Amino acid sequence: MFSSHRPSPLPYLCWRHGALVALMLAVSACGDYTIHVSPEKEGDDPGECSDSADNDEDGLFDCDDEDCFAAPECQPNQLPTAPVVVIEPILPYTGDTLTCQISQPAVDPDAPEGTPMEHTVSWAVNGTDAGVDSFAVDAELTSRSDVWTCSVVGWDGDETGAPGTASVTVTNKPPPAPEVAVMPGFPTDGQDLTCTITAQPEDEDGDELTYQYTWLKDGVESGHSSDLVPWYETAAYEEWACHVTPNDSIDDGLASESKPIQVVVDGVQFVSAGKFHSCAVTNDGNSICWGFSEDAIDSEHNHGQVGDLTQHTGAGEVSAGELHTCVLAYGDATVACWGAGASNTGTAPHLGQGMSPEMQGTFIQVSAGYDHNCGVKSNGQLHCWGSSSSWGTEDTALPPSTDTPETFAREVASGDRFSCVRRVDGSLHCWGESGSPMIAEDPPEAEEDRMWVQLSAGGSHACALDDAGSITCWGNDDSGQSSVPPDILFSQVSAGHAHTCAVEQSDTGEGPVHCWGEDASGKLDAPSETFTQVSAGWSHTCGRRSDYTVACWGCSGTDEDLGQCTVPAF
Repeated sequence: MFSSHRPSPLPYLCWRHGALVALMLAVSACGDYTIHVSPEKEGDDPGECSDSADNDEDGLFDCDDEDCFAAPECQPNQLPTAPVVVIEPILPYTGDTLTCQISQPAVDPDAPEGTPMEHTVSWAVNGTDAGVDSFAVDAELTSRSDVWTCSVVGWDGDETGAPGTASVTVTNKPPPAPEVAVMPGFPTDGQDLTCTITAQPEDEDGDELTYQYTWLKDGVESGHSSDLVPWYETAAYEEWACHVTPNDSIDDGLASESKPIQVVVDGVQFVSAGKFHSCAVTNDGNSICWGFSEDAIDSEHNHGQVGDLTQHTGAGEVSAGELHTCVLAYGDATVACWGAGASNTGTAPHLGQGMSPEMQGTFIQVSAGYDHNCGVKSNGQLHCWGSSSSWGTEDTALPPSTDTPETFAREVASGDRFSCVRRVDGSLHCWGESGSPMIAEDPPEAEEDRMWVQLSAGGSHACALDDAGSITCWGNDDSGQSSVPPDILFSQVSAGHAHTCAVEQSDTGEGPVHCWGEDASGKLDAPSETFTQVSAGWSHTCGRRSDYTVACWGCSGTDEDLGQCTVPAF
């Protein structure tokens, strides 16, 4: 407040400097003028801008006062920075769990360095809120072609910052590898090989799967691309394995490899009765023959059909002819024969030790007949040797063609101057000497929906067994050798010179033996026990038990008993 007494230029000066006077809290007199100035309150200083007081009494509090505009506590809140996030896995498949990971957290610029920051997350799928607020998306929620985005923001206690985002697209998941195996697990050289899928986990995308097959033979790709390798393209002692690659029409899955299996010789004939001798395969895989004595060395009875036992090891199958023997070697699937006849030129009555060049190779079966032999090679081809009149010439009935997979031979049976073959197509064919009654009569056809599974040739008749256990015999029936007992199912049949024997079918694979036909020397009188295989010879019969032991009968009351029924210990 001031008063004036006279005009003077001083008021101008005083007013000009009034602010300075006020700031110095002074009272000055300018001429006749006296100026009274009240002291001014100080403004809100830093540190006083958050005490909720009007320190300078200007009606403005704290940060509303312009004096506090520069104070740190009055600066505007800075939002947290956006975090850097990634989604793992980077290339997800259907069924994968998605995890949103913070690789660089958000930072609060207003907080001291290193202050922890709270983060929140949200997920969207194909642009729509997924309703997931955790850092992981469960595997069952992810599907092929979905686009998942995670958004993460920092929270400073007041506000959230800018989001950090990451997105991934769920891709097709290749199908899982199946479990595979080659079946059968212990195949013989007469069986097809099948690559079997034993277990296939479900495809995560629900796709229908197809499979690519690759077969390895002895470790090298064989060129087979289906799930089956026909038996005629395998041979004994080859090692086979299959690879299977699943495909869901988009991607291939991992390939599975089966355990390798080895093809072995089909040793179905472990005992065989000839004319004056018998042979068997022992449980250690050797062949043993008996039936002549060293004192009976004469041209009629002894032709070396027993042979040197020490030379015939590793037998997988044995077949006794009239006066000779053949074995299918277990070790290399080759055929070896010995006995009557010194050569195999086609004119000698029997086969000796030698083998013609065309007989080299691997076999799946061999059958010794009266004066000839026939075998089925591993490729399904039929080969016969010995007396040409028995196994076929232009002047006799010729063997059937076995040149195509449908007509490949599955089994051959050699009898008395004739032979019969069972082919892949299920048909039976017989050929041989033109005067044989077996040539005059056509073999039977299997009943509808049945297949022939086994074949046997005798003196002048033959028999076949179907997959239902029924036997049909044809040819000579003078002694009733072709008259099968009714109402019995069988598992194996053998046609002898003038009689027939068969093993009755059972769940255990062994059963009683039934014989019919010429009833001489007791060859029809089978022991009252069970057998797994039977072989009918000329005047005797032999059977093999499940424990590998052998029994022979039929040598009673005959002057041709040369020990063929006296089974040695083995």
